[in-house]
Amino acid sequence: MAEMFPIQKAEIIESPNIKSVGETMLAKLQQSILANHNVTFDTTDDSLQVNSCFTPAREVECLYNYLLNSFELDRSLKPSDVLVITPDIDTYAPFIRAVFQDAPAKIPFRVSGEKRKMKIRWHRLWNSSWIFMRMTLQPKKW
Repeated sequence: MAEMFPIQKAEIIESPNIKSVGETMLAKLQQSILANHNVTFDTTDDSLQVNSCFTPAREVECLYNYLLNSFELDRSLKPSDVLVITPDIDTYAPFIRAVFQDAPAKIPFRVSGEKRKMKIRWHRLWNSSWIFMRMTLQPKKW
């Protein structure tokens, strides 16, 4: 078995000195990953959650439900206090709009950072091509 999977040398990289911002779940998780040890989480602290969803649409629905619940539990929390970031906004933007615009309880939102996709207006393209073709094919009468 050792012949199939030879031991390779690995470079050990010093971890950066991350200063915790308090004893948050995220800070504990970061420190446990850097130190390569297990961490015990406080089950009453829901500041860090991991959800498993099958599709981007379901992920956005899950986010929407989480936000509704958060606004209900903490009346001081406002939509302007929330920032949601994704590495692929172009994939998620249509689902965000579908879920948040059509939901019975409206949560104000704005999507930014999408790549501008070139929208071809076929009727304009056809019209301009047709006009150009008509201009070049018709005999000119001066």
